[in-house]
Amino acid sequence: RGSVCMSQARGCPVGPSSGPLRLSACGASLIPTGGRLPAGGPAQPLILSGVNMWLHYYHQLATAAHDVAWLRRAVPSANVIRLVGLYWNDEDPEKGMECATEDASQGYLDPACVAVLDRLIAEATAAGLWVILTARAHYIAEDDLEGDDLWRSPTLRRRFLAMWGWVAARYSSYQRIAGYEILSEPRTRKTAPEHVSALMRDGCDAVHAHDPRALCVVGPAPYYKVFNFDERILLDRENVLYTFDFFVPWALVTADTGKGDTATFPGTFPCGDVYLSWWRDYCGSKDQSVRVDAGWIRNAIRSLPHALSSRHNVPVYCNQWGVKG
Repeated sequence: RGSVCMSQARGCPVGPSSGPLRLSACGASLIPTGGRLPAGGPAQPLILSGVNMWLHYYHQLATAAHDVAWLRRAVPSANVIRLVGLYWNDEDPEKGMECATEDASQGYLDPACVAVLDRLIAEATAAGLWVILTARAHYIAEDDLEGDDLWRSPTLRRRFLAMWGWVAARYSSYQRIAGYEILSEPRTRKTAPEHVSALMRDGCDAVHAHDPRALCVVGPAPYYKVFNFDERILLDRENVLYTFDFFVPWALVTADTGKGDTATFPGTFPCGDVYLSWWRDYCGSKDQSVRVDAGWIRNAIRSLPHALSSRHNVPVYCNQWGVKG
């Protein structure tokens, strides 16, 4: 599959690539290119498996400073971290870390944030991990009543894209940058999908102008919901990785079912708890019972993200899943 993909699929790297080690889209596969790849034929497709890391934890918690080493020991097979580290108009009192500034010469980023990013990226990549560098913009990725958000403010949008260009230029020489995730979980519920995709496309152009072999990572609004993972998110660009969350059923994942500790998996849930506002696409009523088990999960993955990947020969990955303890 690797050799066929390397030679025939649209947008695939052909032959050896110079420059730092990167992941590039090749049809629905991800292929390492550049760096010091093993000799003797094309690189084999890589399946991403790893964890999220948050920059403010690494910076503020003494124990988190050892997370990369602990990950290596606890999950030797892990090969990637999704580094949520570009807090851009994302200030939260609990985090105490905001990276956005007014300084265009520094990419509209606080040098203190960048210094911590440099350290964590260097530590992770030295440990043999790939890094997906992710922007989170809580307060400007939702719908502001006065239009002071990424969807309606030309100034914010221009600065946001300039930030991404600056970031990609800075890290374009680093090894093992898997990709740049333009906007984690866009929170807007009022912006048309094509306008969300337009921002993602412009973000991809900004990073690929400086680091074209790295992946551009994008997903649907709101919140990367898997039920919106369809053709509307596709970009007319190469080297794009499409991502989604799979916190399903949301009520079980968040321990907010109204059933206390009696909620179980496998279990039966109201359709509205399983599909949220998309319940009309799947049930006759919001209260209709839905059995959620391993077969249901396999079918949901197969009929949504996997189906999109198969129809359009594009790579997809789930960046977050789990159940709260």
